Amino acid sequence: MRILWARNIHSYDDFRQLQWESGELSDPFLLPDMERTVSMLEAFGRDKRAIRVYGDYDADGVSATALMFQGLLWAGFDHVDYYIPNRFDEGYGLNTDAVAQAYEDGINVLITVDCGSSSLDAAELAERLGIHLIITDHHGLPPVLPKAATLVNPERMENPNRLSGSGVALQVLRALLPGPLPEWAYGVAATG
Repeated sequence: MRILWARNIHSYDDFRQLQWESGELSDPFLLPDMERTVSMLEAFGRDKRAIRVYGDYDADGVSATALMFQGLLWAGFDHVDYYIPNRFDEGYGLNTDAVAQAYEDGINVLITVDCGSSSLDAAELAERLGIHLIITDHHGLPPVLPKAATLVNPERMENPNRLSGSGVALQVLRALLPGPLPEWAYGVAATG
């Protein structure tokens, strides 16, 4: 109760303001490259491609990684793993060493969550190695965009919405999967 009180939630009506319905979320297909991303993921799932979800090490990145990884497994994707870089050794964003390791591990598809929009060198290496790179991110964009199969980032919109990395991952899963997502998905997205 103290937490609610500290957040100026003093009545039942105040508390009800916190409630939301999943139907209130925006159409995921309004995000750039979403249709292509969904089409590619459906094909990769049918073809049983090896997919790696590459996250960031902060709270949003870890939440987005867990959400995308578990969401793909829940959707029936067979060959999915994840990687979160060591922030002290690898720094922020998709890096070339991680792309090279993915190639050595037999990964066909890299999906970034909460990072990748400014990873030009890593994206170029992924392209050279034949790894399909799907970037899902919410951070600002550099003047030159990375070479990726798709780049789902609300910052590419004329009037960007304020999604977190987990929010973008949630929208990808909402677009990919028919019907409502399980309740846990919304809880994980909210932690980001």
